Amino acid sequence: MMRHKLTLSYAFNMSLGFIPAIIAIVLCGILPYSTAVYIGTGFGILYSIYIAHAQVKRAPNLLLYISTGTLAVFALLSLIPGNKLTNESFPITLETSMIIIFALLYLQRKKIADHFRNRQERLLCQSVESCVVAMQVIMALGVIHLFVIVMGLLFGRNPMRPHAFYAIYHVMPWAVFAVGIVFNQMGIHYFNRVARKAIILPVVNKRGDVIGRSLASETLTHKNKHINPVVRVAIMTNGMLFLCRRAQTRILDRGKIDVPMERYLRFGETLEECAVDLVQSTFPNAKEHLKPTFSVVYHFENDITNRLTYLFILDVKDDVILCDPRFEGGKLWTVGQVDTNLGKDFFGSCLEEEFEHLKVVIDTKEKYKVS
Repeated sequence: MMRHKLTLSYAFNMSLGFIPAIIAIVLCGILPYSTAVYIGTGFGILYSIYIAHAQVKRAPNLLLYISTGTLAVFALLSLIPGNKLTNESFPITLETSMIIIFALLYLQRKKIADHFRNRQERLLCQSVESCVVAMQVIMALGVIHLFVIVMGLLFGRNPMRPHAFYAIYHVMPWAVFAVGIVFNQMGIHYFNRVARKAIILPVVNKRGDVIGRSLASETLTHKNKHINPVVRVAIMTNGMLFLCRRAQTRILDRGKIDVPMERYLRFGETLEECAVDLVQSTFPNAKEHLKPTFSVVYHFENDITNRLTYLFILDVKDDVILCDPRFEGGKLWTVGQVDTNLGKDFFGSCLEEEFEHLKVVIDTKEKYKVS
């Protein structure tokens, strides 16, 4: 069994786009605010150019563009005679302005995401989704900052002590953005830890070409949105099929009679590895050599699932190993018995698709006594 990591790059921490704002606010404590704004804007422009021309294609950081654009507006305002902004008022004004912009964009998040999704621009869709997460964090921290300001005005000394004023109006504005970066970084780290333990499935087309990958858990939520490969193993012995009842935990055909072995192919795993793993895990103590052989592939889709099914056949000489309580309702079926019960909502959907092929295989083996 092979598992591959599906990790989320730290480049998707869109809150890194707040760095120009942090630089401008921090420098505002030691330089004239206009100079700090120019430096922050310049850094934002250089960072944007770096992302656009990076060797590895990266998702555009929309929050970086917003931060840089907001700073550029403040830079222009600083050139206007009679401008009222000062080093004391700039940090809280910048924070408030950016949070208002984020709140307005957050209200339109579905329309924005649908726009890029309809254009099938996957990288931009991922960027928008990551930006929404980052904006949620910043807005939550902004609310906490607002609460601190209100409490300070209501219950603090008037006038406010200098160190308290500096902490609330100078330190906390850049700290809000910095903590947002840390929280998003922690979120990505946690996601990657979970992803390392998750089962990854390949997404294929009807020819079996791998075109992507997804978490196994998504097969339950997305159902038939993607085609995932499934390996099934049918057991034959003495011209009969061994069938049993499907577990109630299955997403398809719960409780119906079907072949005893089936599971999704894992990303990076070969069909043969999957089939052998199925057999070995089902018969760990089998004395005889059990080797499944590939038989047929077909596409199966309904309202519940969308799969490219690879059917393997396992020839068992000694049917004693089939006497296992794990096979609920397990028994040997003749071709005639299966044929009689087809179309009666008794067998699994895939088995009914496969039966004509299985019947031909059984008839051929019996005719030529292939062992």
